[in-house]
Order: sequence, then C-alpha cells, then structure tokens
Amino acid sequence: ISRYCDREFEDDKVLIMHQKAKHFKCSFCNRRLNSASGLVVHIAQIHKETVESVPNALQGHDTPELEIFGMQGIPPEDLQRHMDGLPI
Repeated sequence: ISRYCDREFEDDKVLIMHQKAKHFKCSFCNRRLNSASGLVVHIAQIHKETVESVPNALQGHDTPELEIFGMQGIPPEDLQRHMDGLPI
C-alpha cells in the first residue's frame, strides 16, 4: 500500500515504481528520486526551490520528512490501520 495515496500494489517493485513516478518525481526536470527526502534535497540543490509536501499525496500524508521506500518507513500506526481494514 502507498502511504501517500492509499493505493494497493501487487508487490514492492510495483509500489516503488509508482512512488518514483507519482510522488518522488521532480516537477522541474522530471528526474525520479528514490524518496521524498531525496526529492527535497534535489529540488533545493539543483532548482533552488523548497518542497513543502510530497507531490500527488493525500492531505495529511504529504509530509516529506518521513523516509519511506516501498513499504519501509511507513509509520506503524498506519500499517496497523491498513491491516485492520481501515483507511490510513
């Protein structure tokens, strides 16, 4: 499951491709990064701009401070809500 948009994926490989294409893609040069923090650093260093939120993320799930890669780094409470069948 993607924490950023609540979409489910068949495996981590597809989830990571989705994250890079939809959530970690630079809006200036279309470079795809591995994480939100990587995107923040890239945009700050290369384009001299500031990223306030993860692109295309649900409100409340758009903080770039979390280090999420695939399913790794998702807050435990969000994983538990997903396992309980509740929206994260």
